[in-house]
Amino acid sequence: METRKVQQVGGGTYTVSLPREWADNCGVEAGAPVYLYTHLDGSLVVRRRERDDSDLASTTTTVEGASPAVAGRQLRAAYTTGFERITLTAADEFTSEQRRVIGETARSFTGAEVAAESDDRITVRVLLDADDISIQQSVLQLRFNAVSMQEAAVGMLADADADAAQVERRDDQVDRVFALIARHFNRSQSDLEEIDKLGIDRRTLFRYYSVARQLERVADHAVEVARVADGVDDSLPPALVDDVVALAADARQLVADASDVVVNGSGTDRANATLDERDRVVERGRELARSVDEESPEVASPLTRTLHSITRTAEIAGNVAEVALAGALLS
Repeated sequence: METRKVQQVGGGTYTVSLPREWADNCGVEAGAPVYLYTHLDGSLVVRRRERDDSDLASTTTTVEGASPAVAGRQLRAAYTTGFERITLTAADEFTSEQRRVIGETARSFTGAEVAAESDDRITVRVLLDADDISIQQSVLQLRFNAVSMQEAAVGMLADADADAAQVERRDDQVDRVFALIARHFNRSQSDLEEIDKLGIDRRTLFRYYSVARQLERVADHAVEVARVADGVDDSLPPALVDDVVALAADARQLVADASDVVVNGSGTDRANATLDERDRVVERGRELARSVDEESPEVASPLTRTLHSITRTAEIAGNVAEVALAGALLS
């Protein structure tokens, strides 16, 4: 960092000198035009061209081997990093299974489509304008889906006819929204205009991204509960199931409350209250787990795994509340 003193010319215009080394490296000479860009976070950016080429305009990545999963992971990494045009290449040619996975992965992302393909190249184009994206609404959508998934998953313990696939399909929606949030967060690290288009400051965007990561984990635990519940019959003791369902409802409420504090900036009181309630829910979960241990293995095993996911959900809500607490202290 270098410090410059602001000068005033002719009683009107303010001027500041440019670092000589920067000017030499950029080919800026006396009389040459430079371009100034102000941003919502209060920063002022000096560019030697009206618009610099974006580092995120395009990328090309080689898919090693024939694994369809590898191809899908590389496409996801490029999308969430923020690239606008993504070209995947194969050493020889793509298999039909790789093409299928790449196509499905592209369709799972907001604004992405396969633009061109040949034997050994597939190009995915992302048509997204940050002006049209609300990160706040995306976080709220993510919260709704994650909480709804957890409610449906725990409800399966009392409904032997419920299908875990319904919860897993909703997890795809969570992945889609989180990938969108991650994409814009990552783009904002290298493109100051991204922040302006999103209409929020960097600190707020970081808090929203942090919450989104936690909500994705809530959804993952809901999927785990659904899979456990899908493997049990209706022989679980109703009283224990009722206790587990009640505990899960408290954990869900914690997630909703903590997320609301971050999104609406409700201050430190609600954040601390959520953290206190988190401690109580986790302790009740441990007490319930000890009583479950006294049951038969057929009963104890699924309920113990379910209780683990529920208490982890409460702890995740605490992580969100801590994000809210830090944000309140900085505001």
